[in-house]
Amino acid sequence: MNTRQQDILRILLTNPQQYFIVNDFAEKVGCSEKTIRNDFKKLEEYLSIHSNASLIRKPGLGVQLQIDDYEKAYLYNQLQSVNEISPYISDEERTLQIAYKLLMSTKAISANEFSSQYFVNRAMIKKIWM
Repeated sequence: MNTRQQDILRILLTNPQQYFIVNDFAEKVGCSEKTIRNDFKKLEEYLSIHSNASLIRKPGLGVQLQIDDYEKAYLYNQLQSVNEISPYISDEERTLQIAYKLLMSTKAISANEFSSQYFVNRAMIKKIWM
């Protein structure tokens, strides 16, 4: 996810039972409504992989995130950890972060996801697993 999509998800996570119209997001993140609608598609893909949460779209009301409290905390921590990751972390620290994510994740996580997140190739990720 890019930074704008992370911002949209952060807004939804902090107000999970509230409906937002697309224009609200467009103003808050500084882009067009069409871009926001496209971002919703990416967010839905991300949510389907990383949680049981879903975006509820209702004409006339707006968009709402349907999520339970545990999932909300987990996703919010995921967003925070993505922002804190530096491409220059030690191998040991990277190994601990990957192990933590593997243990805490309810869904399968591929080596490709880790390699793109930590800016290393798949061989490095596989080396950690062995």
